[in-house]
Parts: sequence; C-alpha cells; structure tokens
Amino acid sequence: MRAFPFLAAFLLLFSGCAGSTENVLPVPPGIRGASFVRQSEVIVRRNAVRTVAALDEKSDAGKGGPLRFDEMLSRTIKRVTLASGLTSGRALKLIVEVDSLKAPPVGAAFFGADDELAGSVFIKDADDGEELGQLYVKVGRVNGGLASVIIRGGGVREQLAEAFAKRIADALGVRRTSAR
Repeated sequence: MRAFPFLAAFLLLFSGCAGSTENVLPVPPGIRGASFVRQSEVIVRRNAVRTVAALDEKSDAGKGGPLRFDEMLSRTIKRVTLASGLTSGRALKLIVEVDSLKAPPVGAAFFGADDELAGSVFIKDADDGEELGQLYVKVGRVNGGLASVIIRGGGVREQLAEAFAKRIADALGVRRTSAR
C-alpha cells in the first residue's frame, strides 16, 4: 500500500499530453517573443469533422453549453499565448487546420485507443497577411488500462486543446539557452 502514493504521483507526472512541433516553414527569429496572437481561425478538415461533431454533441456545444470545438480551440490558443508572455510586438493571425482529432470513449481508451489532436498552423501578419511561417503540431496521450483512464478524466477535448496551444506558444516564444 505504501507504493500507491508513489505510483499515483508517477502516473500524474508522466500522463500528460506529449507531442511534436515541426517547423514546415521556419518562423522568423524576429517574431519569437516579439509578437502576439490578435486573431486565430480554426478550420476543421474532413478527416476530423465526424469526431469534432461527436464531441460537440456530447458536450452540448452551441446549446447553451460549452463552446464548439473550433471556438474553444481558438480561445485557448489566444489565452495560452498571452499567458506565456506573447503580449506585444507584431500582431499575428493564426490559421489552424485541424486534420486529426481522436478522443475515444472511455471503454476504447481503457483498451488502448489513444487521444490525439494534430494540424497545420499558418502564421500570418495580422495587418497585411504576409506569410511568416508554418508549423505542424501533433499532441496526444497514450491510453490503456484503468490508471490511464482515471488520470485521463473528463474534458479530453479541452486537455488536447491546451497542449496544442502550449506547443504553438513554445514555437512563437523566446528560446532560452542554458548558461554554460
């Protein structure tokens, strides 16, 4: 029984969303840490439409309940980038094309179906539309077994959106180098 608190802490520490961010078109160094997201637009591609619609239906989005996925992701991106310190400088418009969203039901997650959110992020100047870069962001969480389902909890679409937005904020933020 003494191992349970250690196991719970270990699972909480390592159960977050992991993922990758690929620079498809490199982001100019002059906007890293010197920009802010004025506007973000989310487009759901055909591959993800069914999943987005199903998640919106389950959450009663648009019926006085939570926001629709595209609205929620857009707001999350703006909130997370502001919280990460991207508050001034060049105004950016992000166009996010979601091409994969997987948030399986609890039963499927128990047996190993993973959560995932992936898509392209086109970075443009908010004033003149100049293309400044493109990212491909993919976040997800490996599921399987009772512990992962308990830790996963509810709000999977929100958790994925938060992790996705953090990847964008990291890509647009100042890269810190370690002192030698």
